[in-house]
Amino acid sequence: MICDFPDLFRLFSDNSADDIGKIQNYIDLCANNATNTQFQLQRGILEQVRRSLDAALAQQPTYKGQTRRAVILLEQNRRTAHFEWYYELIAFAFRPRWPEAQQEYFDRAARGLRKVICDFPELIPLFAAHGVRNIGGVAEYVELCRRHENNRQFQEQRNTVERIANALEELLDGQPNYQRQIREALIKLEKNRGLADFEWYYDMILQKYKRSWSEDQQEYFDRVVRTIRSGNEFFLSFTSRPPDTTTDKPVNRRYWYFIRSVIRMDNITKEDRRKRNLLADTVYTLLSDESFHGFYYKAHEGDNRQVMADLTEGCATSRVFIQLVQNVMFQVPPDAAVNYCEFEYRKANESIVIDSPGGPNPDNDERLIFVIAEEEGGFIGADRVSEPYSAWHADIMRKDHPYLPKVDIYDAARLSQVRETFDKIIVPQVRSAWKKVLDGIP
Repeated sequence: MICDFPDLFRLFSDNSADDIGKIQNYIDLCANNATNTQFQLQRGILEQVRRSLDAALAQQPTYKGQTRRAVILLEQNRRTAHFEWYYELIAFAFRPRWPEAQQEYFDRAARGLRKVICDFPELIPLFAAHGVRNIGGVAEYVELCRRHENNRQFQEQRNTVERIANALEELLDGQPNYQRQIREALIKLEKNRGLADFEWYYDMILQKYKRSWSEDQQEYFDRVVRTIRSGNEFFLSFTSRPPDTTTDKPVNRRYWYFIRSVIRMDNITKEDRRKRNLLADTVYTLLSDESFHGFYYKAHEGDNRQVMADLTEGCATSRVFIQLVQNVMFQVPPDAAVNYCEFEYRKANESIVIDSPGGPNPDNDERLIFVIAEEEGGFIGADRVSEPYSAWHADIMRKDHPYLPKVDIYDAARLSQVRETFDKIIVPQVRSAWKKVLDGIP
């Protein structure tokens, strides 16, 4: 905790700036520390930050609005000494009341904002405020350069900031509207994913451009940046049920000749055939061969809370959700275990379709892709689906959902049909997802 006086921090977390002066514990604490300079300094900071939060967040009519404003406040204070004070007061005073989805959104945004790339915090704000053309005439900048004229690290970072600012000004300043500006900003970040310039571009976009955009546009930008950072072009959902069997897992028997046409036989053990969904491995291999990077959680084992947190993050940071659907997924797991496939579907639907900036966006529905790993006449009917999964099953049935014919014996025509499902249906949908993301900017 940043505050050296936990009782003081707790009081400001539990009470508004207007009400805290009436709290007897606060009055007594202040009296006991009346001559403590450190206490008085931190009390003043807490009061200032809490008052700012009360004005910005307490009057928001929805938790979603509160979360948006909280992230904006963090961005505005990202390079100030008060950033951690804002972060911790939000985390303790407001965040606990928010729904899980809003908490996750805030946490992800805060993690990104806490990354500091530049060692000289004045540089990016100065270039953002004045631009490359005018920066040489700004007294604060001239003094900063004079103060660090013999500092090689400063000179290198100043050159980097100038180069980044110049590139963005040429790219974004002439755009006809904010929608086009956001589009080009996202493309620039996508092109620099995994490169050293990524964070420099991101910081400059935040400081110079993002504040002018609408709240929906800012939230949309934040979400897309998370997918760019993750590199997840798809999330692959599958089931390993039924659990261990004495023979090959049914899905592996059903698609054996397709599996072995993609995965080398010397990479598959008898234990793999018995325990793992090798069709999922095959699909992941095919997508990887197309240079797609995806979220693929091979084994849902360990602490349920951590597994669910990882899956939630994966769904929220992937452009496309692909689910290999089998009949067994629509039966309640034994021992009241979590049905991870249903959980993944629900989280993907929430993050991609329902909780879109500005409200639910049915256009994003196309980014949920279902491939039925059953024969067309053998897929489970609605009358046999466990009640908690009825809506999920209905959502699958209303979409275009290719069936994979079984290839348990060698059949060249069927092998070709299964392969074409991926080459002509799945791969193009993953490839077009980035365009859909860009076309969806509010």
